[in-house]
Formats: sequence, structure tokens, C-alpha cells
Amino acid sequence: MLSHAIIGTGFGGRVHLPVFDQVEGVKVVAICDNGSGESNSFPNQDCEAFSDWEAMLNQVEIDTLSIASPPAAQKKIV
Repeated sequence: MLSHAIIGTGFGGRVHLPVFDQVEGVKVVAICDNGSGESNSFPNQDCEAFSDWEAMLNQVEIDTLSIASPPAAQKKIV
């Protein structure tokens, strides 16, 4: 089972999360917002909510990652 995390709760939460939840062999283990607290708004998801992507990457062991943040923030994350 691959562990997957998502940075971004707009497109990431609305599109990436439900799609990866349907992929056999993948489990979404964490989702991160930009400090808005929106990552806590996915109550049906069995994943940790974060508001700091660096903290998430330091605390959660993952195999794959979706970076679904606004384009201006993506370079720093990558």
C-alpha cells in the first residue's frame, strides 16, 4: 500500500483527494492547507490534517505527494 499526501485543500481537497481515495493500493495519509484550517474540513477522510507543509513532510512517512497549491507556492515546496 502506497502512502500519499496532498498539499492544497482547494483543488487538492476537491479533486485529488477523492480520486486518490479510489485508487486501489493507495491510502491518503495526510492533507495540508495554507494555515486556513481547511484541512480539518474533510471529516470522512482517515488522514492527518496539517497547516504547515514542512511539518507534514517531516512527520508523515509518504511514498507519493500531490502538490496542488497555488502556482506561486509550488516552487518553494518542490
